[in-house]
Amino acid sequence: MRDADGRVLYYEGTNHDITARKFAEAVLRESEEKFRTLFEFAPIGIALHNRDGRYLQANRAYQEMLGYTQKELLELGVRRITYADDVEEGQRLFRDLCEGRQDHYDREKRYWAKDAHLVWAHSSASAVRDDKGRLRYIISMVEDITERKRSEEALARTQRLQKAILDNIPDPAWLKDAHGRFLACNEPLARFFGQTPEAIIGRTVFDFAVEGADRLNHSDEEVLRSSKRASVEESVADAQGRVKWFETIKSPVIGELGEIRGTVGIAREVTERKWAEGLLQVQRDFGTFLGSTNDLKAVVARLLETAVKCEGIDCGGVYLVDEKTGELNLAGYQGLSSRFAKRGAHFKVEPVETQVSSRGQRKSAPAMAGLVEALKREGLLAMEVIPIQHAGSVVAVLNLGSHLSEELPARSCQTIEAIAAQAGGAIARIRAEQSLRTNKQLLEKTLHSLQAAVFIIDAETMAIQECNPAATRIFGYPREELIGHTTELLHLDEAQMKEFTHRMHAGRNHTEALSEFELQRQRKDGTSFPTENSLMPIRDETGRTASWVSVVRDITDIKRAEEELRQVSRRIIEAQEAERSRLAQEVHDGPAQALSNSIFQVEYIEGIIEKDSQLAQTELRFLRELLRRELSSVRTFISQLRPPVLDELGLDGAIRDAVGRMTALTGLAIHVELTAPAGRLPEVQQTVVLRVVQEALQNVRKHSGASSVVVASDIEGDDWLLTVRDDGRGFDVGAVAARGRRNFGLQFMQERAELIGARFEVHSRPEGGTLVQLSIPVGAEENRS
Repeated sequence: MRDADGRVLYYEGTNHDITARKFAEAVLRESEEKFRTLFEFAPIGIALHNRDGRYLQANRAYQEMLGYTQKELLELGVRRITYADDVEEGQRLFRDLCEGRQDHYDREKRYWAKDAHLVWAHSSASAVRDDKGRLRYIISMVEDITERKRSEEALARTQRLQKAILDNIPDPAWLKDAHGRFLACNEPLARFFGQTPEAIIGRTVFDFAVEGADRLNHSDEEVLRSSKRASVEESVADAQGRVKWFETIKSPVIGELGEIRGTVGIAREVTERKWAEGLLQVQRDFGTFLGSTNDLKAVVARLLETAVKCEGIDCGGVYLVDEKTGELNLAGYQGLSSRFAKRGAHFKVEPVETQVSSRGQRKSAPAMAGLVEALKREGLLAMEVIPIQHAGSVVAVLNLGSHLSEELPARSCQTIEAIAAQAGGAIARIRAEQSLRTNKQLLEKTLHSLQAAVFIIDAETMAIQECNPAATRIFGYPREELIGHTTELLHLDEAQMKEFTHRMHAGRNHTEALSEFELQRQRKDGTSFPTENSLMPIRDETGRTASWVSVVRDITDIKRAEEELRQVSRRIIEAQEAERSRLAQEVHDGPAQALSNSIFQVEYIEGIIEKDSQLAQTELRFLRELLRRELSSVRTFISQLRPPVLDELGLDGAIRDAVGRMTALTGLAIHVELTAPAGRLPEVQQTVVLRVVQEALQNVRKHSGASSVVVASDIEGDDWLLTVRDDGRGFDVGAVAARGRRNFGLQFMQERAELIGARFEVHSRPEGGTLVQLSIPVGAEENRS
């Protein structure tokens, strides 16, 4: 204070206590230092963003994950390194954070790394605000989940391969759970029950009123009880009530923890071969499904350990969601009593969709009421129940609590939510790997159960990638000599190889198995044998054919039986023709003679009718009965005779007669060019030739709309060749052949040709006319004669 002259008289002052402010500043500096340490050395990517979405800062893990320096990230911004399809959703979620509509979000998104490869990541973002609610910055925690995505893609490929194998098995095959419900089946089994595959799933044999269902179910239960494979012969009635015999092989399906989860089976019908061939060869032992893992328990333990180390949290537990039932099962806990473990070991709940908190900031889910009540009985002052999600589905539930604080620190909850999101990905990945192993074991067992050879073939290199034990048995090569080699060593010659390759190329646009076709194959010892083949394309996620499933069945026995059948049929036809010739002679000797005698009898009656009418009437009655008997005989003989035109005109004349009749009926211009000597053909073959000409001309009249037709015969090598060609509308031969026995005309000609050992072919295309060709090996026939 100064006087009037400005001299200092004395001093006055005030003191303010700033101890609290200084303490707060010190605490803030310490907290910020801890945050910087956590930020910089965190094992996952962390980045800070401003309201405009620009990077403020990114830690070392974030930079290493994407390959950019912090300077490059600050210049680029989030949008420029985000995959285009993910930009719109990301901007919407970011705006919601900035404008306060939500405080946190989790999502999966894709980034472009600096080296131009795509990085899948789980991103967890939160808004950080000051004490007045104003946005300071957005913090995002980003975990690289690229490997997990690759595991999921590998699982999907394995499932597609499993389905392709199951669909390509020609015999009934299925998978059941431990209660006998069908989990999967193929088309042959569905047809047997008169159902679709979709109608079979989830039902048991009792649902189809199958005769002997108790016996079938008992054999399933025996497999489950003994944990061993069983091979049995069973008689089962199909949907039409027809009883069929099957050789059925059933095996237990072993879970990851060694538990019996169901049975897998395949049944081959042996009705026709049961008495001739005996029991089928016992299938290889499917083995047991081995393998267990502790990884899932380790994830749970690490999650709990990390959670209880967070500020204000001293206890917690993790529940895993049963993938089938949705029920919660306690997998681990810390800081809670053993009584809680007993009371809360298992909960049946509705789908978990919201967090449950004692803080009152989030709406409680009624489905979690039981778990919340169990936690309250532990004397917790604060608690949090956090659903752990992956790809939109809850895979686990994490509960946290404190015995000391009435409220869980928000930062601790945010940290644990991010950790829980990471744990969700790990849980999903481990379960996907477990499912992948189970599916692989099922696939191997299915392959091992087949009698037919199965090959997995690379679509580009034609190299064999995998094969089943039947392949080594049929072809004689050890597995190591097949894997990596092309299919060329399995074919008899280059022509057979080209046919196989042609079938593959033609089937690239098909989504189902190609129809069965026959090829000559070659074993390691050089011997050849006939096979029945089918192909199924396996496509990747882009739709490109990546590999082929080739199923090869040895049909040597079938071919031998077919040849024997043809020989028997040929002899039957020859016998029939001989019998018809005999009947023709009998007609001449029987009814013809009787008619001649009748004429004499009529002349006799004419001579006596005026002299002795009573005798004449007696003779007329006798004559009437004679004629009735002979008329009946004549009708019988007529129905048994071969085509009379062959006897009258010969084969060439009979063909011309058939052509003339068709021309008179339709007005078609039919040209006849017969140069092959018909005398080289036995009578039975001449009959077949005439029948084929008649049927082909009928097809022209009914279906072709042709304006001209050529009927010709010629000698080509050792073959006597018949052709019928028209210029009509034509048709798709493959589509017509696929309808099977409904095409009676083609089937009639095909069967007639096979009975005499001839080759029958039809060549046609829409709007391209039709060629019918019958080739009879006359050289081989003369040798047999």
